[in-house]
Amino acid sequence: MTAAVLAILGLASCLQREPVGPAVQAGAAALALRADFSGTPVATLVVEVTAPDIPTPLVFNISIANRVAAGTIAVPAGSHRTIVLRAYEAGGVETNIGSVTADIQAGTNPTISILLTPLTNDPPITVTLGSFSVTVQPGTAIVGPGDTVRLTATVLDPIGNPVTDRVTWATLNPAVASVVSTGQGSGRVTGTALGFTTVLALYGGVAAQTAITVTTEPVFKPAENTSLFYDDFEAYGTTADFTTGPNAKYWLLDGNVALATVPGGDFAGGAKYARFDYSNIISANELYTNQHRSPLLDTASEVILTYGFLNTGGFYASKEFIIRNNPGNQRFVLIGLAFTIQPHALQNCWYDANFLPLFPSVPPLVTTPTWSRDGLAPLGGPAPHFLGGTMGYPAAQFLQAGTQVGPQNDGRWHRFTWRFTKQRAGGGTGRLEGWFDGVKFTEYVGDDPSRCEYGQVWTWGASSTIWDGDMYFVGTTSGSPALETPAIVAMDGVRLWIP
Repeated sequence: MTAAVLAILGLASCLQREPVGPAVQAGAAALALRADFSGTPVATLVVEVTAPDIPTPLVFNISIANRVAAGTIAVPAGSHRTIVLRAYEAGGVETNIGSVTADIQAGTNPTISILLTPLTNDPPITVTLGSFSVTVQPGTAIVGPGDTVRLTATVLDPIGNPVTDRVTWATLNPAVASVVSTGQGSGRVTGTALGFTTVLALYGGVAAQTAITVTTEPVFKPAENTSLFYDDFEAYGTTADFTTGPNAKYWLLDGNVALATVPGGDFAGGAKYARFDYSNIISANELYTNQHRSPLLDTASEVILTYGFLNTGGFYASKEFIIRNNPGNQRFVLIGLAFTIQPHALQNCWYDANFLPLFPSVPPLVTTPTWSRDGLAPLGGPAPHFLGGTMGYPAAQFLQAGTQVGPQNDGRWHRFTWRFTKQRAGGGTGRLEGWFDGVKFTEYVGDDPSRCEYGQVWTWGASSTIWDGDMYFVGTTSGSPALETPAIVAMDGVRLWIP
């Protein structure tokens, strides 16, 4: 737990506010106690805590309701804490006694079972003593500035019984997001400014946290948006199911592509994802989707693509996503160099005196054809091969300088979101924006005459049938073998949708 979280835990115990959870002083642990006294005459349970550094014994009276003793004791953190429990009848006769000596730490402690030995003919009684546990859902959340998201906290006692009480909510960076309680176990987070923060739910000296990203990145909302294609790979039992069977969403699988199953280790919240093995630096690993043409594209002004991407090993040049028309003479390709990403929203034309093309075959700016930005020969037809700016080789030139958002080949899942805006005023006037883990790192605006990509950002419009086939395939190699080193690439949670 970070120092900032520990500081909030301490502060929460000192604030004067509506009581939430058991009172716990800084440096102490709240231990929940529970015992079932059914079939015994016990009416009172007394707990005494002593230690060499506790000059005055701490005494707690635990209430008993419906023959169950349940309560909380606050024990200062430290070693050799002796906890003695005594049970009494209504007339004050002591019936049972038990004790334990344990080291107590601030925050979470393991559950202890204490046997209360009978002093009369009453049966022995087992008392459980331990920490509360707190969880928060969702564990991560994305909001826009001014938008809100609801969090739900669940508190359990040491033996797993739900605790019906309010929790304390806190944010590590209120300049990015604020949080307020909206009821028992619920809180509301409001995005304030672009950035990242952590929101905590605290109860009994224990905290759970949610990672909050405040961004302009569009987020799919099932109740408001329309999904044109989605695959979290959970419906497949084997790799063969990608292309055969009732759940097949692909018509061709090529190269070393397989269904991976790692419980709790995927991107979309399940266990399965598509794994592309480039260990031998082969030429292609491809997964071709079925065509999902939707008439909604005829009227949509925006189309958004979101997916999870993981790269382990060397960075890899890969085509994450290809859109092409049915004849195949127009297509859009997103290319990724999977080693680092950095924001460059204000740097839009990738080849100039400071950032030269990756390949010498790329024509200089303002020469023909300006649209062939990867140096590949045109495929023919009125539309360009790479429709005016991609994340891939063009962005690679920007990845050499500036503050990095993070390495993309770190073996962790990362989130990409791309927004395509329809051509607004003739061919080449579309827009393309990209986000990496909530940070906007690329922006191509083709309808702004003041920008160098003016008239060169092709998406779709009256003169382009690029979206006739919608998504064509995901996960494939690309580019020069000199850029490629052994790696494992994975994709999950691939969604094409319209807001």
